[in-house]
Amino acid sequence: MPYLKSVCIHSTVDRSLAYILDPEKTEGKYMTSLNCLSDPKAAYDMMKLVYEQHSGKRFDAPVPKEGKARLKAIHYIISFDPKDNVSPSKAMVIGREFVKKMFGLDCQCVIASHTDTDNTHLHILVNSYDISGKKIYSNWHTLNHAREVSDEVCKSFGIEPYKGKGRNGGTIAYNEWLHRKEGTSWKQQIAEKIDELIPQVRSVDDLIETLKALGYEIKHGKYISVRAPGQERFVMTKTLGEDYTEESLSTRIRFNYVEGGFSIAQYDTNELYKAYAEVTDGIYRLDDSPANELDRMYAILYVLNEKDIKSIGEVEGKRRDIEKEMERLQKEVDQVSFEQSKREEIIYHAEQYFKYKDIDNPTDYELQMLETFRQSMEKNDIHSETDVDKLRDKHKQYEEYLSQLEGYKQSLLSYKLVYADIQATYAQISKGDYISNLVEQERRRGLPSSRLKKNRNQQRQRKI
Repeated sequence: MPYLKSVCIHSTVDRSLAYILDPEKTEGKYMTSLNCLSDPKAAYDMMKLVYEQHSGKRFDAPVPKEGKARLKAIHYIISFDPKDNVSPSKAMVIGREFVKKMFGLDCQCVIASHTDTDNTHLHILVNSYDISGKKIYSNWHTLNHAREVSDEVCKSFGIEPYKGKGRNGGTIAYNEWLHRKEGTSWKQQIAEKIDELIPQVRSVDDLIETLKALGYEIKHGKYISVRAPGQERFVMTKTLGEDYTEESLSTRIRFNYVEGGFSIAQYDTNELYKAYAEVTDGIYRLDDSPANELDRMYAILYVLNEKDIKSIGEVEGKRRDIEKEMERLQKEVDQVSFEQSKREEIIYHAEQYFKYKDIDNPTDYELQMLETFRQSMEKNDIHSETDVDKLRDKHKQYEEYLSQLEGYKQSLLSYKLVYADIQATYAQISKGDYISNLVEQERRRGLPSSRLKKNRNQQRQRKI
């Protein structure tokens, strides 16, 4: 008897992800994802990119002091009765089926089975925007629909639906909502003031001095703490969101001061774009258009999904595996190429042998050449023209095999480039302000999200 409830996440998505993907609760293995990685930090960064691109709002924006808070993500919890004997692995399968039926394959989510209690329970966190730009809502209607979908999926696995009372209970307690609403008011004021000052200062120290001049008290130890005029307690800037850690503040200031772009690691762009086209079956043919950097992120999500990659560590592992495979492949190519050259030589000798053999009244030189070619044929067990034809067929087969190996080699190289690019992109994302700068850069170029969505849909249609 599964029971589903949901919690609307208006802030601190990072904390929810960290809780859901906690290895102590999942045994470090009962977790998966769709259109992102199964690592809390990486999942947050990728969800942030998608949310900010399609909503035009900050993913880590605090809950407003007044007015309605924006929905960032939805946290679903499906609890199973111990009598149902649902294993963590089976719960994972149920979770994936629920997500696909409820939201489709474009949704961005993490799924985890927790085993730290007597009954298996499933946690699913879904971004409020899917990668195609569709907004996902959370209300009484969608909650009831989610429960119907959950019941339908569970029933297909032989698990009877929940028939108890209280299925229309609230998704979040009022006092919890009120606490969030009131507890972020000072943080919101500080965050907004910092946002206002970022374009006016040249360093973190300059920012601190400017805040002091405006009446804010500052403690600068291991972390930067701020107290606004009239505020009772200090607040560490890192608790305002990822864009307010000291490292992120430094990056944001530097970006605004030099008025430059913020791009990922550079490669030979033509080769990299060809690589993405190959590994995505032509769906993402990247170029130097304004949509390129965002389309590159969507291409990355495509690769992660297709290869079922759950962490940046898996990307590194796959890249290393490819390097080893390329070394092995190169040895095979060298060996086959060597054998092919020997076959070409034998075929040539055989052709020359039959050529000289048919000469009437051969000269001494021609007789000597005939004997040389005959010895070569005998050494390689070639005794007739039929044997030569068989050798030609074998040579042709291995030519085709070599072509396949070269194609495989090129495919490996493409994946190597793409995996290296994914690692480099993630390294830049991890610095804290890559995503917001990237989205802002696209806005400056004047390319609306609707056009980006249209471009991606057109690319997908090509594959279909």
